[in-house]
Amino acid sequence: MSTSLNARSPLLYALAAVAAVVVAGLVLYGGNLIADKNRIVIARYQDENITRGAFKEYLRDLPDEERPLIQTLDDALEALNFWINDRIKADLAKQLSSEGKIQVSRDVAREVYFEKHPEFRNAYQLVDPTPLGISQGELAAIQAEIEFSTDEEVERLLRDEALRYTIQQAAQNRTISITPDEVRSEYEHRKQQFIRYEFIEFFGIQFPLDMPQWPALSGEARRRIDSGEAFDAVVSSFVSQNPAFGLPRSALQNDPDAERFKSFWASVHGAQVGQVVGPLLLPSHDEYVADPQTGRPVKRTRPAAQILIEILNNEPERLKTFEEAANEIANGIALQKVLAQLRAERNVEVYADKMENPGGVGNQYKDIMIDTGEPAVAN
Repeated sequence: MSTSLNARSPLLYALAAVAAVVVAGLVLYGGNLIADKNRIVIARYQDENITRGAFKEYLRDLPDEERPLIQTLDDALEALNFWINDRIKADLAKQLSSEGKIQVSRDVAREVYFEKHPEFRNAYQLVDPTPLGISQGELAAIQAEIEFSTDEEVERLLRDEALRYTIQQAAQNRTISITPDEVRSEYEHRKQQFIRYEFIEFFGIQFPLDMPQWPALSGEARRRIDSGEAFDAVVSSFVSQNPAFGLPRSALQNDPDAERFKSFWASVHGAQVGQVVGPLLLPSHDEYVADPQTGRPVKRTRPAAQILIEILNNEPERLKTFEEAANEIANGIALQKVLAQLRAERNVEVYADKMENPGGVGNQYKDIMIDTGEPAVAN
């Protein structure tokens, strides 16, 4: 019996070796198959092929808060087109900024970063790291990260400014045209999407956050109001100390896409006329004011401030009328026409039939597959 087993053992070893080679071959084949699929071209930009693998790498490298939710092929196509359009904007920004036609304030870009990451605001100008309980080296690393992130915000703002400039030039040079029929048709088609968000008007007191004493001043103002002093009287007393403390009549809409105003609206949503709200943060934002010499509206950046306000008017959310939505619609049509021209100039092509079925891979689940209830599609 023992002799018979030993006689067969070379054959068993040979079969095992063959099996190992087959398994290794299958693994290698599977790896090559994945690699081959990643080389499938899904779009072209100028003379460059954009592959599945490059698109996956782009999505993977996005910050978590910017990574889109992708559960369907339409989601994937939207993300791909966004990436291509962003590359066009980056090319425009590089060209127009080098020609001196656009520029962005670094201070504004830094403020945008602080609105996203308010926890780093105090560390920016700090010299002694002791209050934060960190070392000098850790403070230097935080401040370096702030500057690096500010560079990224400058680039984002430049891309947006480059597209605005290009649209303005196209309108002035009449390289695009928008007819009233186009605007009306778009309104009728998407009427339910044009929303006039909750709208409030207010006035009050503001204490800029770059003023070291703002916490004490805002606390004092709130105590005086709570003790029964008239709001107008409190405002007047602070304005007499410093005219910059006055917050003139202002208005804001509760746009859910305006992330920086979420905490503000959490405090004022549904507030009644005559109600005094605050202290609360009014983030830095752009606003249009009348130029004292020409009377024309000019854009300026209002710095972040701690405010106390009285509500003068509050209108609930409703659908916009055609007249209210017309400018927004026309601007959207202009944007799409200019982007179409820019894409044509750069020979952009997108091959939807070559896209990989995302199978429900979403941002919040990273690489976990979600059962969308749709049948599997071979790729």
